[in-house]
Amino acid sequence: MTKTLEIRQTNDVASYHQEFELLMHQLLTHNSSLDDTFFVAKFLKGLKKEIRSAIILHKPRTFDAAITLALLQESRLHDARRPHYEPRKWHNQAGPGALGPHPSVRNSKNTII
Repeated sequence: MTKTLEIRQTNDVASYHQEFELLMHQLLTHNSSLDDTFFVAKFLKGLKKEIRSAIILHKPRTFDAAITLALLQESRLHDARRPHYEPRKWHNQAGPGALGPHPSVRNSKNTII
């Protein structure tokens, strides 16, 4: 029956958590002696590597702590991948508009430089 907890995260952490928790409750109805340590280990094992590696460092002792850390790490990774805003650089070198070039661009003979 513990083989049912050999699932892997294929989408976001929230979806994986929801699927894992359903299987966890099914397993607990058949074997109530399983504790948080067991479920934390199984949950971490199924997480994506880039999330799991950061969470293992914190050594979560409860299932709730593992979920919270996984959600936080996923959010961090998402923020790190988001492109940073860079304001456009406006150049004040526009060509002549509908009114012609700016007066400072004309020479004394009224011709464009």
